[in-house]
Amino acid sequence: MDAVQSLATLDFVIIGLFIIVLVTIGMLKGRKHHTAQDFFLAGRNVPWWMIGYSIFASNISAEHLVGLAGAGYMSGLLQGNYEWMAFSCLFLLAFIFIPYYLKTNVATIPEFLERRYSRKCRTFLAWLNVIANTFIRLGVGLYAGSLVIMGFFGWDIWTCVIFLSIIAASYTIVGGLAAVVVTETFSANIMIIGSIVLTAIGLTKVGGVGELVANSPAEYWSMLRPANDPVMPWYAIVFGYPILGIWYWCTDQLIVQRALCARSIKHAQGGIIFAGFLKIMPVFIFVVPGIMGYVLYPGLAKADMVYPTILSNWLPAGLRGVMVAVLLAAILSTMDAGLNSISTIFTLDIAKNWMPNANEKKRLWVARIATAAAMLIAMFWAPWIGRFPDNLFLVLNQLLAAISPPLVAIFLLGALWKPKAAELSMFVGEPVCVVLILANSLRWPAGLWPSWLNFMFLSFLLFIVMVIFMIIVSLNSQPTPSEKSLPSLRDINKENVTSLVKFGAIILVVIMIGLYIVFH
Repeated sequence: MDAVQSLATLDFVIIGLFIIVLVTIGMLKGRKHHTAQDFFLAGRNVPWWMIGYSIFASNISAEHLVGLAGAGYMSGLLQGNYEWMAFSCLFLLAFIFIPYYLKTNVATIPEFLERRYSRKCRTFLAWLNVIANTFIRLGVGLYAGSLVIMGFFGWDIWTCVIFLSIIAASYTIVGGLAAVVVTETFSANIMIIGSIVLTAIGLTKVGGVGELVANSPAEYWSMLRPANDPVMPWYAIVFGYPILGIWYWCTDQLIVQRALCARSIKHAQGGIIFAGFLKIMPVFIFVVPGIMGYVLYPGLAKADMVYPTILSNWLPAGLRGVMVAVLLAAILSTMDAGLNSISTIFTLDIAKNWMPNANEKKRLWVARIATAAAMLIAMFWAPWIGRFPDNLFLVLNQLLAAISPPLVAIFLLGALWKPKAAELSMFVGEPVCVVLILANSLRWPAGLWPSWLNFMFLSFLLFIVMVIFMIIVSLNSQPTPSEKSLPSLRDINKENVTSLVKFGAIILVVIMIGLYIVFH
């Protein structure tokens, strides 16, 4: 295998132009908006197509480009289930959760918990969101991006981390979500076009689809593995993914905030379904290049190095710069999304308790300070992530699986019913689930965990336990006044879904069923 090639002058020019254009777009858009609603919710005036691109871009970061390619190198299409199965959770977001959030006029997801349950639930989720986004989203994104930039730029990891942090924080601090949505739309198109080009070049390198399939293990092309598969059996995907997915796609401020800024429920639902279509592509343009790398460069010391390897050896000067710009777009889109969601939750759900009478100007200053603080914390944390032994994408999903079960139970029952015991489920269930799933992932203590019980299926089992617990408590408790303050789901969904949204949803379901039939 050839060494990772350094960038040419033309590459640096292209990368520099991309950064200038991105920051300029963000700054110009941000300067036009000065109110708190602009900063946190982009004035609630974003059209459906920008919502779809923004959801896609805020989801796709360096850990996807680097991690999914590495996962393809290690196990083929298997980890692509995290991409394709997202459509089922996006359906829940479009037709159950987002009508509820918009009709009740909440600005943050923790606010929903206060109105449904209690102030303590709101505060708990607010801090959990801030911590998870800072250490998981920002930290992992910074580290994954730095892995690639180190090889091309010749910088050490600290220089790469600081470089990325300054760019992402600049326009996010100035413009908030109004700037972020526009830059994410720009970044999403750059990512999609650049990755399609890279995949096409890779196909010519391996000699076409036939040669690629013939020279890779047969199981690499199956999305669902047998029950005895040691990596990810089918039941772990089918039952475990929805638990991670509902938390991530339906109740995480980072994603939901894009739909909360829609012009109307119709635009929000249309944008979410559009994002579902966009999520089909990552398997083909992010995972498959990793399989190509397996065929061309067997025996890499670390699977996560396959992405910088193929960028370096497949592309000439100029195109190499374009793909580094794609990587930067992926990193920055998730970083700015994380920063904005952190500042929104910190300002509206946490700092509001400390400064209940703060005016709009003071709230904006708090939001900008929170953005800068989160960026600094992530900068110092990111270099330590390299100590994790597993593939980046796998590590990220293990962490999400650890926090998901209690929260999914609380939100799903909260939208469908009026359960009790939310506080106990959060304050006790959350630490117990985190400890159990992390211990399972590390297989500690040795000999305790059966081979069939991987972290995904354990997440599902813990979710079932939490649901049963909440139902039992609820059936034996009296409702509180706060639990009667929100309308029922039936009342929320009286407004008919538009025919175009229904048609798009049906087409998406048909496509996804077809893809799973082909790749089973």
